[in-house]
Amino acid sequence: MTPARIIVAVVYVCLGLSFLASTGLLIREFQGTDWQAMVLAHSHLFFFFPVFGILALSAFYLPSVVFADLYWRHLRYGKVRFLVAPLGCARTLAYYHPIRENQQPGNRPETRG
Repeated sequence: MTPARIIVAVVYVCLGLSFLASTGLLIREFQGTDWQAMVLAHSHLFFFFPVFGILALSAFYLPSVVFADLYWRHLRYGKVRFLVAPLGCARTLAYYHPIRENQQPGNRPETRG
């Protein structure tokens, strides 16, 4: 179960850091002003979201490890699926990204075949 634990831990650490990044960037940007008042006024964004996000990650860690281990060791072509799926997602995101061919989102040319 070690590869599954490592992969899930890396993904969850990245997600946890992204939850904390919004609060950290707010504190860094408004360091000279009253950033505490802003955090308190918008606590649903800058305090509760990171706290509950990290709690949710910790709650789903073990089930995620179990499913990752299932794919890694027990399913036919599980390792291939486990490693190719993120590449497919990245390719799909790159295809539909609005910067592609200097187009705005939603203004994609119709392809008729």
